[in-house]
Amino acid sequence: MIIPAGEADIAFQSTALRHYFQSSGHLPDEEAALMAVMRSGLADGRPLTTRDIIIRLVTALECTADVIQADVIRSLPEIIPGHASAGE
Repeated sequence: MIIPAGEADIAFQSTALRHYFQSSGHLPDEEAALMAVMRSGLADGRPLTTRDIIIRLVTALECTADVIQADVIRSLPEIIPGHASAGE
């Protein structure tokens, strides 16, 4: 998945990930964590790949002391590869 710089919200709403969050019930913490990572990744003006998102999630996991937030972040790398389109 490659998301053009500056289009995190639009891209997230049209992806398989968005469908996953909608069909999985209400996962506001996971959705918020993913959006925060995507926004921070796009802040430098480069396209954002699935690999970049996972690397940023691992970095966020290493930096948090909040056990609950760590559990939320830990679940996201498992979700992303299974819901990205082929070749992303």
